[in-house]
Amino acid sequence: QTKEKAWDVPWLKLEKMANTLTLNYCQCLLRMEEYYEVIEHTTDIINQHPGVAKAYYLRGKAHKEVWNEAEARQDFSRVMDLDPGMKKAVKKELAVLSMRMEEKNQEDKNTYKGMF
Repeated sequence: QTKEKAWDVPWLKLEKMANTLTLNYCQCLLRMEEYYEVIEHTTDIINQHPGVAKAYYLRGKAHKEVWNEAEARQDFSRVMDLDPGMKKAVKKELAVLSMRMEEKNQEDKNTYKGMF
């Protein structure tokens, strides 16, 4: 009986399948509004495989939902570098992010206007 090594073909296939399943799970988590868990799982994948555009895209969407504007923009930018075919989806996400941040900034202004 031999143990599989991290560089063996069966091991690599299994790892790729696990990453795919994790990314699909992250899509479900986004719908369930579990944004911090999405950030955690996608960051793990990105740390192991920095060329996975879908991981950056899902993490960017999660960052967008928790008001991490800089992180979301950085992830979406990386998606466009890795997969130019996702340009339309990324531009849509960036437009939504800009609109939400503008609304939030206006709300913050109105909230703090009377305090000072």
